[in-house]
Parts: sequence; C-alpha cells; structure tokens
Amino acid sequence: DDSVAPGFLYKVNKATAELTPVGKLCVDEADGITFDLTTNILYGWGQDQGIFKVSRDANGELDPDTCEIVLPGTGEIEDLTWNNDGTILYGVGNISEGDPDASNDDDKPRGVLVQYAPLTGEVNFPCGEVMEGLPEIEGMEMQPDGTLMFSYHDQNKVSVYGYIDPNSCMLYPGLDVDNATPYNDIEALACCVDKGVDLPWTYQQD
Repeated sequence: DDSVAPGFLYKVNKATAELTPVGKLCVDEADGITFDLTTNILYGWGQDQGIFKVSRDANGELDPDTCEIVLPGTGEIEDLTWNNDGTILYGVGNISEGDPDASNDDDKPRGVLVQYAPLTGEVNFPCGEVMEGLPEIEGMEMQPDGTLMFSYHDQNKVSVYGYIDPNSCMLYPGLDVDNATPYNDIEALACCVDKGVDLPWTYQQD
C-alpha cells in the first residue's frame, strides 16, 4: 500500500532484478503470494479481503484478469506456505483487539493459523490456543517433516524462530540466536530441499 501502484503484480528477472508489470490484481493490497506447485496457480492474501487466486492463460502466463477472491476474510496474513503434498494452504497472521503498539498485553497482537484446502474449500483454524499465546509472527515455511517453521517479529533476546506441528499442535523452540547478531526482524523464510533427497532445512535470515 506504500507503492505507487498498490495491488499490482510484477515479474522479477532473477539475473537483473528488473521488474516487469504483469497487471492489477483483484485486491488493494497483497500481503503474501505463493504458487500451488500442483496446478501452477498463484494464490495470495489480500488485506481485509481474503485469499485470492490468479490462473494462467492459454500461453501459460499469469492472467490478472482471472484474479478472484476464493475465500473472503478480514485482517492481515503475514505469510503463506503449502503442505508438502500441495493440498493445504497455510497462512499465519496476527489479531489485535486494540492498538497493536499499546503496552497493555490485552492489546498485543496474537497469532492465528489458517488452514485452507482449495479442492474442497474447507477452512480450519488449528492450534488456536497455542498460536494465541505466541509473540507476533511474520514469516512461516513448511519443513520436510511436516512442521511449520515461523519467525517472530522484532525479537532477538529469545529464539527468533520456532516450529509447530499443525496436526498435534506441539510447539518446538528454535535455537537461540546470539544477541549480538542483528537478526531481530525476520520478514520471510524459505526452505530449500532437493526433491527426493533427505536434507536438513536451510534458510536465510535478513
């Protein structure tokens, strides 16, 4: 929403970082986007609008004119990721009953996990009590073992990331990060794993 063209989709050249406009989406502000690797359809969250998807044209290019809201919703989802089967889309966000910057704990943002199955349209909010007890979350990524890795906003005195099993709701802390390391506001996470090879997760903190 701070750009000159809010809600606009661009293609990024990996070699030159050049931006090529694709077109205006059906949302005013896209908080996160992710590809469904089983269909190659682009999904995203529009702030205060919900989950949207963008299909491809006959030439295989994303067509902004096909953009549609598939799950209306309000609020802000910070990040999106798919389960390893590509059948469930997870979103992580933060809810606040009042001023998110207030000192009162009742007004502090609380985490929420959204689980959406595009094939059936089923929506769930798993691990509600666990998620609500966590600090503000900004990044999330699915791991090869089926757990969700997430990062906390503006923290470096405790672990800046952790894991949750969306099925059992078991919470696992990540390793503590040295306070001297300026990793206190991780905005996004990515897991790079070779297909068919059992490798540990890797990620970059910025």
